[in-house]
Amino acid sequence: MLAVVEDAGGSDSLPTSVSLQLPAGLAVVGTGDAAAALPALTPRDRASVSWEVQDGTEGRYPTRLTYRDATGQTAHPQRAVGEDRGAAAQGLA
Repeated sequence: MLAVVEDAGGSDSLPTSVSLQLPAGLAVVGTGDAAAALPALTPRDRASVSWEVQDGTEGRYPTRLTYRDATGQTAHPQRAVGEDRGAAAQGLA
């Protein structure tokens, strides 16, 4: 699963953490860490983070990303677009 974050505002963003919440039946492969840090961005800059996700059975699974800025406040993206990759991510789109 790939998340691309863009600073679509008119000023620099604060460093942000993003956390992937998965429903039962899905798991992050490898370290199992579903959180990642993103740097401060200037307007129109982008940063990306990806996770390898494994599912038990084919299907559609709702996922959610939570963003928190450097102060710990929940950040609210203007737009979020999900993309799945590979066989392990079947049904995540």
